[in-house]
Amino acid sequence: MAFSSKELNYLQDTEFLLTKHQVTTKVHQLLESTQTQLKAAVAELDFDFPDAVDVVKGKISKGEQYRQLPYLVLDYPKLFSRADVFAFRTMCWWGNEFSCTLMLAEKSWHLHRTAIAHHLPKLTPAHGWYIGVNTTPWEHHFGEDNCLPLANFSPETLQQHLQKMPFLKLSRKLPLEQWQQLPGFANECFTALMGLMTTIPNL
Repeated sequence: MAFSSKELNYLQDTEFLLTKHQVTTKVHQLLESTQTQLKAAVAELDFDFPDAVDVVKGKISKGEQYRQLPYLVLDYPKLFSRADVFAFRTMCWWGNEFSCTLMLAEKSWHLHRTAIAHHLPKLTPAHGWYIGVNTTPWEHHFGEDNCLPLANFSPETLQQHLQKMPFLKLSRKLPLEQWQQLPGFANECFTALMGLMTTIPNL
């Protein structure tokens, strides 16, 4: 084993890690501001959340090893259980992007699948929506093995995809350099996604 000169430089560099700590603190504060906006949006919604959904506290978590890179995640609103998943996830993935994702599985997906299938074509393609195509909901990158642009689907193939998927993930991403826009961006995404679960007229 031997250290390359690049690796040794990083090993000797305390400034990078100190700066990383400052960046992480600021991203955490940004997610707190995002949650504040989302709470205001939830308060204005006429929507019957499942009883177990947390619309009060939410959770900000962080880690170092999503595909070997650090990340911070805000889950609000959130419900994660074996019987039900209903969550809006705002994520900062170091070196990649911010993203906002609606995650539905089990009871919530079965409950809202028909309404979402009806309303989903109304999402504006130019806004860059992605839909999950993976066999697991727990990957969050934007590679084509995990999600595809919603604009790639015809109305027919979209309906076929929704019927076969055991869960739903709908996402948008925001470049890191546009970090100041995150609270408003998340609010915009959340409002649009919640609109997909409104009652279908005459159904």
